[in-house]
Amino acid sequence: NVERGGFGKAGNVDIQSRALILKDGGSIEAGLRDEDISLPGGRGEGGNIQIEATDFVSISGVSFLQGFPSGLFASTEKGANGNAGSIRVATGDLRLTDGGIIEARTVNNGNAGNITLDANNLIIERGGQVVSTTLDTGNSGDINLNIKDNVNISGSDPTFLDRLTQFGQNVVRVQSPESGIFANTISGSTGDGGSIQIANPRQLNVKDGAKI
Repeated sequence: NVERGGFGKAGNVDIQSRALILKDGGSIEAGLRDEDISLPGGRGEGGNIQIEATDFVSISGVSFLQGFPSGLFASTEKGANGNAGSIRVATGDLRLTDGGIIEARTVNNGNAGNITLDANNLIIERGGQVVSTTLDTGNSGDINLNIKDNVNISGSDPTFLDRLTQFGQNVVRVQSPESGIFANTISGSTGDGGSIQIANPRQLNVKDGAKI
């Protein structure tokens, strides 16, 4: 990250493995941090996250002590200045469950990055989300899914409202409990939303209140 008061380019995160598991609030981040009372937000350019896991990637759960979800995050936050980086995941099976997310967002006039997911199968359930969003004047990025076999999206996160009440929106990150794929502009923002492209899966199932 480019931390508060810092200026420069965030580093890239490049992971090559057989499998990657993030759970219970575990996260990988490359971004520009937000401002606080004493320091301005980071200024410069966000880094990119690239994951290549031959077998699977699993992102699940939240930290019940801190409320933060497990996930991959490329963001440029409130009070920061600069564009966020992009996220790319290439794997066999990709699973997002129990509030785990992949998120690219902007909370200032910089643009959010793109999210590209290449996998054989994509499972999103119990509040898992893929999100590209703007909360300010910057533009959202695009979400590109290249899934060979199956996309299954279902259900919602039963802990969402409790976490939102206890920890607030900035910690919980997502805007709703439903599982899904979202390219959003948030109320009060003026930036453009991104596009969602899902290329040629063999099957696409969206059920039990899940959304695209």
